[in-house]
Amino acid sequence: MNQKIRTIYRYILSEILEGRLRAGDVIPSEVALAANFDTTRMNAGRALAKLKGNHILISHKRAGTRIISPLPDREKLVRLQNALSRQIYVLYSSTPHNTHWSKESFDALEKVVGEAGYEVCYKHIPTGSDRQKFSRIISQASHNEAAALLIFPDSEDSFFLNDNSELLLGIPTPVYVLNRGNNMSRLDFVSSIILDCYADGILMAQILQKNNFTNFVILGNKKSPDLWHQRRLEGLQLGFASKDDSPVSLRVLSVTAEDIDRCRDLLKPDTIFISLNNFYAAQFIDGMEQRHHLCAGRDYEVVSFDDNPIYRSYNLTGMVVPLQEVGEVLGHLACTNAWYRNYPVHIAVRITSQWVQRSSCRPLKI
Repeated sequence: MNQKIRTIYRYILSEILEGRLRAGDVIPSEVALAANFDTTRMNAGRALAKLKGNHILISHKRAGTRIISPLPDREKLVRLQNALSRQIYVLYSSTPHNTHWSKESFDALEKVVGEAGYEVCYKHIPTGSDRQKFSRIISQASHNEAAALLIFPDSEDSFFLNDNSELLLGIPTPVYVLNRGNNMSRLDFVSSIILDCYADGILMAQILQKNNFTNFVILGNKKSPDLWHQRRLEGLQLGFASKDDSPVSLRVLSVTAEDIDRCRDLLKPDTIFISLNNFYAAQFIDGMEQRHHLCAGRDYEVVSFDDNPIYRSYNLTGMVVPLQEVGEVLGHLACTNAWYRNYPVHIAVRITSQWVQRSSCRPLKI
């Protein structure tokens, strides 16, 4: 169905839903509709034919085309109106890190929405200061009556989205943002999928305590931790504090040569090194090997958050974002949006990472 047919079809349904057309009313002719919407009589006729096929209109010779009486219930009318919004717009970063979303996420998204009869329209998030391009994309999604607008940012996009967040205000299309946990405060008014770094920290602490570790060394940046790392640290601290039957030792170190030398003296069977991301884990593993000829998984245990492909060769055990689940959840939200038109509110769904066992740590009980 082309855009003109869709527009006429939705116009008549909207007139009925808003009470301007009632059961038994005669609707404008094909010629009048074609003129009003700057299209052909054939397109107007196809829109009316679809409404007749859905038992909304009925035609009688010499009596014109009328709204059927009695009218279907409002729920059916809304469902028919929403059914034409079969496009889902996806805005994604032009500099993806493949850590919090990836092609795997998009494949899962396309599978979910495809099975529901939707198609995906991909656009890059504009970089730099291209506010006008961002505005055009949003306007296009609204004009095409997209079922949803999904935004997959990466760290480089956070400031741009914050600075232009007001462009998303008031648009009729439901907006969902993959919130990576930091620098996204001005997008709190839209719906979001939140990668729950706080809950990830709690879960990791519980797993490590279950395996009888009592000495915990956190590897990060003591001087200026970012919000994401701070939330993970807070989650770890809460998770460790929740178990009262065994005391724990918790210290935070930066990955410097001095601290790596200090770690050499901390090695005990019940000690584990917890890196707040893969970068610090890789620095630590390289430092321990170069300075002390010690190997992760053999001479000491180290776990990490994230699963950045750049550091896959380090075989890091730890909390990994479920990339497929990210796409599936956003796909289901985009397809199930009838609630939005009746209750235009925003929602937040939290996704917790999953534990993945690799060789940087001995096998643990989960």
